[in-house]
Amino acid sequence: MRYFEPDKKPQGEEPLFGALKRINRSIEEQGRSNFNSFIAVDYFLYSGMGKAVSKEKAQELHQNLWKQYPPVWVKTAKSVLKIGEIASLSDLAKVIEFCQKQRFCNFNTKSADANKLDGEITICAFVDVAQQTFGVPKEDNYFESVYHCTEAFINGIVDQTPLKGKVNVKLESAMCRGGSSCKVTCTKK
Repeated sequence: MRYFEPDKKPQGEEPLFGALKRINRSIEEQGRSNFNSFIAVDYFLYSGMGKAVSKEKAQELHQNLWKQYPPVWVKTAKSVLKIGEIASLSDLAKVIEFCQKQRFCNFNTKSADANKLDGEITICAFVDVAQQTFGVPKEDNYFESVYHCTEAFINGIVDQTPLKGKVNVKLESAMCRGGSSCKVTCTKK
């Protein structure tokens, strides 16, 4: 699949752009539609699991889903960012930022030294779209699951690096828990 192989460049016109031209639709219109659809699938998938199994099992399954993205996205990040080995927290910060943007979240590194990385997610599409587009109440179990998925997702990124087992990830505050942003701390063990 060439879309997951960052080193392979498509030949000719990108199929998506050709299809959009034929239906007279802009990339911006399609982007909004895809964006909302991605969040909708995540929300309705969790919601359906929550009705079929226990809350705890639904959260576990939801986290396992989000652990599937880091292997591909970290590989892409290393290629795009031209990072070889991700051995420092500074390099890890760049990769987390890249992967969070793939996940429709805006991650900013506040500081990164040899022992600690402090970052902040200032935009979380999962909270915004679920609440504003689908009217999901703040107390819905989905948001508790998003909290755990975010932590699992960042741990999944760390696990794709030589820092696996050497870094603790902690979500200090989270938008899905009513915070104004998500404070992320990664500390070396």
